[in-house]
Amino acid sequence: MKYKPRVTQMVSWCILVLSKSSRLVQVLTEEGKSCIAAMFAAYQVMIKKNNPDIISSSPVVAERDAKEWSAFYKELDITVDVNTNKSKDDELKKCYECQVVYGTTDDFAGDFLQQRFHRKD
Repeated sequence: MKYKPRVTQMVSWCILVLSKSSRLVQVLTEEGKSCIAAMFAAYQVMIKKNNPDIISSSPVVAERDAKEWSAFYKELDITVDVNTNKSKDDELKKCYECQVVYGTTDDFAGDFLQQRFHRKD
């Protein structure tokens, strides 16, 4: 699969890479936020800075993006998963062992609180 980012996506990616905060402030609808996030997440993993979490407002969007961008990550030998709809501890553990994790605020917060409460890895 070939990926050819649009100019807006490349400019946004460059701003993220060059900024100190690594936050995307605003990109218009249909400008390709999913592409920008995937490229930046891959960059973060490849420079070994961190394993990024990509937080979405909707589990549908998180699952869609993780699935749509899985081939891109696979091409770069980067593991990816989504933390939504994981009911078993072993599923969550496997998910969080991935280099890039997609999910919602609710799922990340819930998983963090459960892990702290039960004192699990």
